[in-house]
Amino acid sequence: ADDSRMAWAAATFGGDIEVAGTINQLPSFDSVNQNVIELWFKMGTNDVSTASGYRLVIHQTGSSTYNWKIERLDAGVVLTTLANVDQAISANDEIFLEGKNDGSGTLTAYRNGTQILQTTDTTYKAQTGYLWLGGTKVTTTQVRFDDFKGGVTLADTEFPQWHTNSTNSTVAGSSISHNINWTDNSSLSS
Repeated sequence: ADDSRMAWAAATFGGDIEVAGTINQLPSFDSVNQNVIELWFKMGTNDVSTASGYRLVIHQTGSSTYNWKIERLDAGVVLTTLANVDQAISANDEIFLEGKNDGSGTLTAYRNGTQILQTTDTTYKAQTGYLWLGGTKVTTTQVRFDDFKGGVTLADTEFPQWHTNSTNSTVAGSSISHNINWTDNSSLSS
């Protein structure tokens, strides 16, 4: 198998972080050696033999079936599966892995903006590290990526929600107070 990974060595990132890429070409299927597509973040070094961090790995399990996993890598040796699901993938799909530096260490995988998989792990949630892109070619047709991107999460993916609207009066000519409560998954200013 031709196993290759690339680290974005120009910078390291911490806090809320994301890594994404568009799959331009899927690998052809090999029933003996499963093809792999990988996005990594919070990798403590740019050496896979010693690094610790998280990855989204997509294993090709059939000609059109794929198993998605969010895994933790510890000291370049131990891979722990934190969550997995069978989910299709197609050429020109964007895959996306997001990590929150919240109390739970929320890790979420997306396909074309739709959540596929979510789990929590606090082991490396506060770690600063590198972004990686990887794949394994075991057939003549290899995976091809485009639009690789990542870093500190800048876009809020949920709109604020309002609830409990109220007024203190409906009498004409009087002062009226209109009140609305807002909640949001991200920083909401008052």
